[in-house]
Amino acid sequence: MNIRENNTLITYLSSFNDIIYTPEKCQKLLDNNTLDIALVTVNNDIVQVKQFSNFFAQSNYKTMQMLVKKTQIHLNQQKKIILNFYIHYFKSNAIIGEKSISQHPDLIVVLGCNRPSLDKRISYAIQIANQHPSTPILLSGGGFNINMTEGDYIHSQLKKSGIKNEIILETLSMDTIANALFSKIILRQYSKLGAIKNIEIITSKFHLPRALYYFKTIFNSLESKSSFNFCAQGPATATDAQVEFLSEHELSTELNAMQALSVFNNPKKHSIDDMQSLIELLKNHNLYQDRYDILRILLPHC
Repeated sequence: MNIRENNTLITYLSSFNDIIYTPEKCQKLLDNNTLDIALVTVNNDIVQVKQFSNFFAQSNYKTMQMLVKKTQIHLNQQKKIILNFYIHYFKSNAIIGEKSISQHPDLIVVLGCNRPSLDKRISYAIQIANQHPSTPILLSGGGFNINMTEGDYIHSQLKKSGIKNEIILETLSMDTIANALFSKIILRQYSKLGAIKNIEIITSKFHLPRALYYFKTIFNSLESKSSFNFCAQGPATATDAQVEFLSEHELSTELNAMQALSVFNNPKKHSIDDMQSLIELLKNHNLYQDRYDILRILLPHC
C-alpha cells in the first residue's frame, strides 16, 4: 500500500467517527420517519469496517489496525445509542400517532407475524375489539403455511373469543409494506375505503413506528381522494435483548423493499396510484416476484 492509498483509507475510516447520534437526534429522525434507515446504515457500516479489520489483521499495519478497532468501537456505540432510544421509546409510548383516534376508530387493523408474538397481538386486539364492538376489524397477514395464513389464524382466535365485530381478511401480505398496500386495495374491493377516515393499527411495540409510517404513506398517497388518520398501539412481544435482532432482521429487508416503491422515494412530487405501487412491489420485492396470483386477485381493484 503506497502513501496515497494509505492516506485515502485513513480519511475514509476516520469519516465513520464523525457519525454521532444522541437521544435528541434519534427523536428528530423518528419524527421524520428516518430512524430505521439510520440504524440499517450503521449496521451496514459495521459490516464494511469489519472487512477492513479482517484484512489488516493479517498485516503489519499497526496504525491501521488501531484505527479500524477505534472505528468499530465507535460505530457499535452509535448503534447502541439508537437501540437504547428505541427500547426506551417503546416503554414510554403506549399509543403513537393521533392518540385520540383510539377512542373512536372507524377501522381496527391487526397485523400478523410469527407465533408466539402473534398470540400476544391477538389478546391485545380482543381487548380493543371489546371496547369498540361496532368497529370493523381488518386482519392482515399471509405467512405461516398453505393450510393457514396469519390472517386466518387471527380470525379463528377472534371467533373463539366471541367478538361480534365485522371481519375483513387480507391473507396475501408477507411483510409490513404489503400489509399496508394490500389492506388498502382489499378495503376498496369491499367498498369500505370511502367510509373510513380514522384507523387504529394493532401490532407489537417494536413494530409501531414502522407500521405507522408505511400505512400513513401508502393510504395517503396522492391518488387517495381523502386523508386518513392513524394511531398504533400493541403489546411488548420482545425483550430488550430481542429488539436488536428483530430490528436488524426486519429493517434491512424492508428498507430494500421501501426503496423499490416510488410512493416512498418521492411521495410529494409524483402522483402514485395503487396499481403502480402493486406492480413495483411484485417486480422489485423478492418476496413477491412471480406471484401472479396476487396480481390476478388485487389488480382489478386498484
